[in-house]
Amino acid sequence: MSMSVRTLQDCLDLDVGIWGHCTRPNCGNSVRLDIHKLIERYGADYSYIGDDRLRNALRCNRCGHKGGSITISQMYSASAGR
Repeated sequence: MSMSVRTLQDCLDLDVGIWGHCTRPNCGNSVRLDIHKLIERYGADYSYIGDDRLRNALRCNRCGHKGGSITISQMYSASAGR
């Protein structure tokens, strides 16, 4: 079965987690992002594909680097740890 995950609401509906990754060399920090806070800030229909706003807004909580990368993963879902 194929699934399409294009918006923040898709992530929430399909129980897919979004992870932010620090891109500063030698840091490698990653954190699971709070999907509910992302929806509050960007809206449920926000499509992160091809849009750099979310990526550019990331700030590493370990080294303070601004900007990063994101990945989505069903293995580490939006509801994990709740």
